[in-house]
Amino acid sequence: MRLASRPFYVLTPVAHAASRLAMLASLGLAAAGPGHAQALAGAAVPPPPLTLQSSPRLAEDVSNAPEDQGPTFVIGDKISGRPDLETVIEGNAELRRGTTSMRADRIEYYQPDDQLISTGKVRINRDGNRFEGPELQLKLDRFEGFFIKPSYRFLQNGGNGQAERVDFIDDKHFTAHRATYTTCERGNEESWKPAWQLTATRVDFDLDREVGVATGAVVRFKQVPILAFPKVSFPLSDKRKSGFLPPTLGLDSLNGFEIRQPYYFDIAPNRDATFSPALMAKRGVDLAGEFRYLEPTYQGQLRANVLPGDKLRGRDRWSYSLQHTGTIDTGMAAVGGLGLNLNLNQVSDNDYWRDFPVATGQVTQRLLTQDASLSWGRGFFSSSVRALKWQTLQDVNSPIIPPYDRLPQINAAYTRIDAPLLGLAALGGGFDWSAEADFTRFSADQNLTRQPNGNRAFSRLQVSHPWLAPWGYITPKVQLHASSYQFESPLANGATSASRVVPTFSLDSGVTFERDARYFGRSLIQTLEPRAFYVRTPYRDQSFLPNYDSGANSFNFATVFTENAFVGNDRISDANLLTLGLTSRLLDPATGAEAVRLGVAQRLRFADQRVSLPALGTTPAPGALPVTDRVSDLLFGASVNWVPQWTFDSTVQYNPKIKESELASVGLRYSPGHYRTVSAAFRRQRNISQQVDVGWQWPLNDLWGDKGQDLGAGRGQGGGRYYSVGRLNYSTLEKKLVDAVVGIEYDGCCWIGRVVLQRSQNSTATANTRILFQLEMVGFSRIGSSPLETLKNNVPRYQNLRDKISSPSRFTTYD
Repeated sequence: MRLASRPFYVLTPVAHAASRLAMLASLGLAAAGPGHAQALAGAAVPPPPLTLQSSPRLAEDVSNAPEDQGPTFVIGDKISGRPDLETVIEGNAELRRGTTSMRADRIEYYQPDDQLISTGKVRINRDGNRFEGPELQLKLDRFEGFFIKPSYRFLQNGGNGQAERVDFIDDKHFTAHRATYTTCERGNEESWKPAWQLTATRVDFDLDREVGVATGAVVRFKQVPILAFPKVSFPLSDKRKSGFLPPTLGLDSLNGFEIRQPYYFDIAPNRDATFSPALMAKRGVDLAGEFRYLEPTYQGQLRANVLPGDKLRGRDRWSYSLQHTGTIDTGMAAVGGLGLNLNLNQVSDNDYWRDFPVATGQVTQRLLTQDASLSWGRGFFSSSVRALKWQTLQDVNSPIIPPYDRLPQINAAYTRIDAPLLGLAALGGGFDWSAEADFTRFSADQNLTRQPNGNRAFSRLQVSHPWLAPWGYITPKVQLHASSYQFESPLANGATSASRVVPTFSLDSGVTFERDARYFGRSLIQTLEPRAFYVRTPYRDQSFLPNYDSGANSFNFATVFTENAFVGNDRISDANLLTLGLTSRLLDPATGAEAVRLGVAQRLRFADQRVSLPALGTTPAPGALPVTDRVSDLLFGASVNWVPQWTFDSTVQYNPKIKESELASVGLRYSPGHYRTVSAAFRRQRNISQQVDVGWQWPLNDLWGDKGQDLGAGRGQGGGRYYSVGRLNYSTLEKKLVDAVVGIEYDGCCWIGRVVLQRSQNSTATANTRILFQLEMVGFSRIGSSPLETLKNNVPRYQNLRDKISSPSRFTTYD
């Protein structure tokens, strides 16, 4: 290491003589021999030499304890003093120890008292946190003292401010008097003012808990006071803490003006809770709460709302939702763990989904599940017990036939893969076989279902033997389905019990051809993959059986190569058909990534399918009519990912008889970078629905040529950027907008503004409209009703402008 031209000294305690010798040796100052080391260390035997090890990374975490800080380095134009008493550095003075570095015009250090006095353009950097001012007095080891009129900046979140005086209690705690705080970065102009700023008579900073507590605080946005607090705490990082969260404000067509004041409880690192009372202008007081937990073997959350005396409905309203997943330790090694899953949801009345469309959090808000299951598995055996009950929220104008409750459902299965067949070891291995048994009690309101409640015992045995080769495969499979029913009331034929046994044989085969190809200057591997799937299931009359859980499979590439035309176990379709498919793919030879996939499939039926689903109401349900076509519709599919920015995906079900598509879904997405995505989709079901869906997130600044670096995630400085976000779902048959989310986001570096308009269709005749607005003072607080969940749930690939990034290095501000 080359010596600086200015005087350079190393001050070190006697206990660290060995470390000092190592440092002096690295500076070429190791002329002092072992005897000097013994005198300094006070030892009879010289310590062993230290071995330096290289590292490609600078150490982020360094102990600040006095005994671990090692030597103190001082540099300056002029250094004077008395050994072991005081040291005075004048002119470009610098002092460094551990993770602390200091610069000033003059530094005086009194070693017996560990007292340091710095004057004239003082700058101190501690673990990346920086203070600057005219005068500092400090106990260096204890980091105790005061700073006159300093400015400060914190590494973790970029928070900064100024104070009349800062009193240091230790390296993690200090108090700023008549202080300011903001996360806005100062501009170069003299007239610069932060977009938002907190001023307080006193601010207590706790860097250990990463929290600041301000007394007599006022928050100003664009120099206008917007909030005032006698005492308020705020974060210095994204670390959780208990306390009041900013109030949220909302305005919608159902509840009117709404203000909600949440309080957050940081119970433990793996548990927290939020209590959120609200005042709704049209309804009254809503009490909401949420509790979350995360343990090594289980996790979950509980949410609840209580609205006493709803002024619009004239009754009490409530809802709750509990989701839990995990295992239970039985304490017995032979048994192992039990899996427990809970999904419990219930509301007070049929109108709840319409009045509070967001509160339930369910995809289908009119069908709420109360589902509890207990599972166990060991080796090849698995079993489960389940209780499922539905709450159906009925609408007079659009009634729903409720699904059947399962109280209880007991299931057991034994599965082997690539193993000898049980009892037939002479046949060798390579068999995939399984046995499954299921007992379920089905119950529902018979006035709505018009089918008797009953018990069903179902079993399925299946055996297959795949023959696999690099060029293809062939897999014969045999299945045997058996069901037995017991009914509470007689069927139409007077029977109170029924049974059914149905065998199925299938043969699946495929071949893969590959060749090197080159398209548009790109080397690729092209495949041609023909597939043939034959299934034979004899006809068994099932028209007299109730339908508890069966439905028609959609006609798509996921279901076209399956044995049963129905999902569920109440209907096993008869079949004598051959499905032919052809797929061609273009693959990247280096990564195997799929650039293009084209596929086509069609069924050839050799006999009519006679098994069908019972019709519900006056209109036949899908799958309610026998299938007599010898040739099915054609199924086309295409997916293109030629470059990462563009994605195209489509599926079309084409009816050659009428020369028109029965179903079509075409989607296109363009995502060239962060905060830039546009997607469009067209979905059509002949004579039923036809919709266009468009979603986007895009910087509006791009439209007028300002394509500079985005400010998202804390990047960039200077002027802000506008972003447009939204999603529109338009029905071309009804010629109306079904759902809409349209908003504007503004990223001003240290603050973000959001305004979002949401319109949701909650029945065939009514819709709910909400205005969501939010002011986010980055690193401090958010004011308003948060539209972030709305944007994430509705806008495909929406990216938060403040996605979390890695923690900054302490060397970011090191000087």
